[in-house]
Amino acid sequence: MPDINSDYISQKLKAHTPAPEGVFRHSAVLIPIFETERGYELLFCKRSMTLRRQPGDVCFPGGGRDGDETNLETALRETWEETGIPAENIEILGQTDYVITSYGAVITPFVGLIKNTSPDRLRINPDEVEETFLVPLSFFLNREPETHYVYINIEVPDDFPFEHIVGGRNYGWSKGRQPELFYFYRHQVIWGFTARVVKNLCSILKQ
Repeated sequence: MPDINSDYISQKLKAHTPAPEGVFRHSAVLIPIFETERGYELLFCKRSMTLRRQPGDVCFPGGGRDGDETNLETALRETWEETGIPAENIEILGQTDYVITSYGAVITPFVGLIKNTSPDRLRINPDEVEETFLVPLSFFLNREPETHYVYINIEVPDDFPFEHIVGGRNYGWSKGRQPELFYFYRHQVIWGFTARVVKNLCSILKQ
């Protein structure tokens, strides 16, 4: 064990990159932007109804990180696998705020301008994507989403060591409240994490 002093502590902290504390699953998504006759439009995917998790939900292309991938590599790979858009046709414009979910995931969104690819000539993977559609960026910039709330309660198992905490079984656990955002575009419903990512992008663009 090295000699611990203030210089040692300072050096270690300066060399450390802050990140969310704990064990998280890391994912990344791409916010694909096409330039069309209507201006800039965002490409959304509707998840296949055969998927086990969140079938039919609207999302951006993305998924979990594989091996030693960077977040950007994950977003580009998933975009290729789901929509057939190759990485060389994506100009990365930047990154929005990452999202930490209540189920232990850190999701990093990137914004990419799609070039040399037509939105009506995508090669979507039917095992993952049922359909894709475009929404003008101006639609989101000019309106606020509807906000509703879900409540997160703590369930404590019987074998929890209640004897070691003040209050025991009557401990006053905090209850969480999580906002869920909704955008309605024609017959499409864009909600949840995807709506949060869109709202965050718009907030950054309006700053």
